[in-house]
Order: sequence, then structure tokens, then C-alpha cells
Amino acid sequence: MWAFFPSDAAFHLIAKTVRGKIANDFAEQGGSAAKETSKVDALIHSGDEAAIQMHVREGNIKIVEQNP
Repeated sequence: MWAFFPSDAAFHLIAKTVRGKIANDFAEQGGSAAKETSKVDALIHSGDEAAIQMHVREGNIKIVEQNP
């Protein structure tokens, strides 16, 4: 699964994969971008009004920070 979001978007990102990895271009506060994991629960740019949830049972998720 691939998801593209504008670099200035603000949202609550919840992503999970059972058998796979998640690559997230958005850096978490105090963290580095493009870290691979199996679960993400992060506020992107302090966004708390919009939530994006992604779940993949088998496979990878790539969250791309895209500049217009």
C-alpha cells in the first residue's frame, strides 16, 4: 500500500501491518524520517483534527511526504 500526503499536511497517522514493514517519510518529533517499523501512531505536524488509519494484514506500507 502506498499513500502520498503533502509535506505540510497535519494529521494523526495510525498505520499497522501484521506481516510487513512500514516506511514513513514524515519524521516524528525527536525521531528520524524513513524509519521502517510494523506500527506507527504519530501526530504529523501536530495534527489532531484529522485521523488517517491504514491496516495491512500481509505486505508493506509506504507513506510518502510529497512536495507540490
